Amino acid sequence: MGNGIYAQKLDEKKWIEFNNAQRVHYNYLEQLPIALPLALFSGLFQAKFTAAGCVSYILGRELYMRGYMTKGPDGRYRGAPFLYPAMIAWLGITVHGAAKMLGWF
Repeated sequence: MGNGIYAQKLDEKKWIEFNNAQRVHYNYLEQLPIALPLALFSGLFQAKFTAAGCVSYILGRELYMRGYMTKGPDGRYRGAPFLYPAMIAWLGITVHGAAKMLGWF
């Protein structure tokens, strides 16, 4: 990931902290292409509920980051109860709104 030269200068503890920070950052970047469009399209149909989901998502991301940084991979489960239900809700709202627009019900 382009950090070989810098990682060689770190002791083991700092290297683990650095890699945990990178994992958190990359996981966040990996989910953005899914989370942002879902929040956008969901917001077209249920703006207030989507806004509440966005607050939950951001809180979950913060807890995920803090947990992963302090406890390693096992600490990330603190944010999951806030993070993933928000994304599932956005998906449900988007599918329901699209089906309603298509006249399926």
